[in-house]
Amino acid sequence: MKTFAVSLLLVLVGIGMANAQYKINKTKYDYSTWTHEEDDPYNPTTCGVLSFFIPGVGQMVAHKVGRGVAFLGGYLDSHFITNLY
Repeated sequence: MKTFAVSLLLVLVGIGMANAQYKINKTKYDYSTWTHEEDDPYNPTTCGVLSFFIPGVGQMVAHKVGRGVAFLGGYLDSHFITNLY
C-alpha cells in the first residue's frame, strides 16, 4: 500500500509539473501564426498524409526516425497480434 501511495504521489507531481510547463509555453509561442517556409526541413501536411496511410512514416520523413520506428513497430505488432487470435 505504501508503494502505491508513493507512486500515486509521483504521478501527481509529474502531472503538475507538466501542466506548469504547458502554461509557460502557451504564453511563449503563438501556433496560430505559424506558416511553412522554404528552409523548413519537412512539410507537416505531407508528413500527416504519409502517417495516415502508413503509421510512423511521417515521423521518419520529419527526421524523427526513432519515434517513427516505434509507431510503425507498434502498429505492426498490434496488427499481427490481433490477426493471430
